[in-house]
Amino acid sequence: PYGYQRELNGLVQHLRKHKVDNLVFLTGDQHFNNLFAYDPDGDDVVDFHEANVGPLRAGPGKGKVDPTLKPKRLYSDEGQVEHGY
Repeated sequence: PYGYQRELNGLVQHLRKHKVDNLVFLTGDQHFNNLFAYDPDGDDVVDFHEANVGPLRAGPGKGKVDPTLKPKRLYSDEGQVEHGY
């Protein structure tokens, strides 16, 4: 992998090597909200979470999830219009 994906994989390997626990990434720039649990080594133990928060006025969105780090979507408001105008 190149660029972002290589950097992300390196970061995840570093966090796992140093046994960093209770890690949550807060991300944005999508126009819907998601909560993911990640299990990059596939051992059925969640290694970290990602909370992706979009703007309150966002309308419904569609997004593909990169399967590389084995995410499990725990919540999404994708497709719901709650505060859209």
